[in-house]
Amino acid sequence: MSLRILVTGAAGFVGANFVRHVLDEHPETAVVGVDNLSTGFRHQVDERVEFHEVDLTDHVALEKIFTTGEFDAIVHMAAFAAECLSPFVRRHCYMSNVIASTNLINAAINHEVPRFVFMSSIASYGDCEPPFREDATPVHNDIYGLSKYVTEQDLKIAAAQHGLEYVVLKPFNMYGPLQALDSRYRNVAGIFMQKILTDQPLTLYGDGQQTRAFTYIEDILPPIWRAVSDKSIRNEVFNLGSSSFHTVEEVADCIMQITGRGEKRFLEARHEVKHAYCDVSKAEKLLGLVASTDLATGLGRMWEWAQKQTLKPVKFFDELEVTRGLYGFWK
Repeated sequence: MSLRILVTGAAGFVGANFVRHVLDEHPETAVVGVDNLSTGFRHQVDERVEFHEVDLTDHVALEKIFTTGEFDAIVHMAAFAAECLSPFVRRHCYMSNVIASTNLINAAINHEVPRFVFMSSIASYGDCEPPFREDATPVHNDIYGLSKYVTEQDLKIAAAQHGLEYVVLKPFNMYGPLQALDSRYRNVAGIFMQKILTDQPLTLYGDGQQTRAFTYIEDILPPIWRAVSDKSIRNEVFNLGSSSFHTVEEVADCIMQITGRGEKRFLEARHEVKHAYCDVSKAEKLLGLVASTDLATGLGRMWEWAQKQTLKPVKFFDELEVTRGLYGFWK
């Protein structure tokens, strides 16, 4: 199948992995990548990609990309994804996730792009009773999750009023090669490995018993492609990830066992959902999801990759909009 697709967030963890998968498994596909490189890295973008360094909040710059030719689909992966930081940077979160997505949806409608695949997040469910199902009523718990939910609803309206077909994917707690090792605020596996590599203790919040369905990145790449390429699947929402869940402390213990290094340090609890995992039966049935990589195997592969990386300084978010209630470990 010969398609021309636009992938946003193409220099990030999920975007870069997805683009490589598509070009390796479906080389007839033409990929145009977009990223503002705020958290992604230019060297992660496959050389076969037509790449544009553009911030999606700049609708004028975004519009120029659509003059390069027609697209068969948009795969929107770009986002500000620091969930627990989001209440302290509301404006930044809404600009990066809501306004940027709005600009992209406008362009999709105006240029008659037939398909829009949106990488949402398990966070859009909020504090529901797990396992979360696609028809669950959200109980919003943070600004990041709310920002993702807004775009989900926008796409439903765009489909009803303008005929823009969409697929919403809700991945959860992905990890693997190309994940940032310089983040202070998100991606616990990457944070833990960065701590190991710099001889620092692995920091856990509260009791470390928060449960998540940690998902190896390569397991979800074929289902994402299915969402892009299978025209019989439209205007649907899918949970995407592992059916097994683990505590954050179990992840720390597993990494310490794999590396033979490290110790744990417990910090004050954060405002976050305690237990978050999903029913993935719909994706297994319709997208062919097979999340078969167990935690130890996946973390082992990620560790092999991480040891070969040149570590960058840990990034701090300096432009906080709210400081009241900021956790002591982030001050």
